[in-house]
Amino acid sequence: MKTKKIWLILSLILLIVIILFIVLTARKFIIIGDLEEKVNQQNARNNIYVKVDTSDISGEIFKKDDTIKAILNYKDSDTKVIQVASGTTRTVYTESNAESDAEDSADSNTEKKAYVNENETLNTNVISNAVATDGFWSKLNFSLLSHITTELIEDTEYYVLENKHNSNFMLPVNCDNLKVYIEKETGLIWKEVLIFEDGTEETTTYEYSFDTVTDDDIQVPDITEYEVQE
Repeated sequence: MKTKKIWLILSLILLIVIILFIVLTARKFIIIGDLEEKVNQQNARNNIYVKVDTSDISGEIFKKDDTIKAILNYKDSDTKVIQVASGTTRTVYTESNAESDAEDSADSNTEKKAYVNENETLNTNVISNAVATDGFWSKLNFSLLSHITTELIEDTEYYVLENKHNSNFMLPVNCDNLKVYIEKETGLIWKEVLIFEDGTEETTTYEYSFDTVTDDDIQVPDITEYEVQE
């Protein structure tokens, strides 16, 4: 009799655990689907500005209609990269200061090169999507591997997504965890925190504005000032 009672209790506990697991997974599945849809809607806009800041790079992205311009400044060097994509053509302009003992102006030592790629299929999504999936099973797998909590920071509610196996990011092999703060209302990433095995962290922050990009912002550099590379 006691044995049957023990098995009954264990069976009930197991059933409760299974139900909780299903409920929590379903919650994450719904949240991920909702955030993915919100980011897709944001990326469908025709006028977007994104500012990105990492420990190594500060960048700006401008999107106006079918033209996208990205400006990247590398903090540990005097290197600047400008990428302009329009239609099926993507042009990359690089500027870097060559070492010189001359006392001339900085412009005289700047190496400028341009790379032109035509007939290319361009990605028009300028807003990062931390929860992008490919169908039901992909979303289910993502839900199983992710831990999602909520935080209120300066009157704004965020989902905090933790998943060190997130395929939407290029993560280093010594990554121990990735925490992504996503605004509940908009689906926009506010902050990414990369946590390494030695306990150190790297943070990336994002800022956004919409319908503020002008024609001047997406102006193309004068390619005659650059050495075009084959």
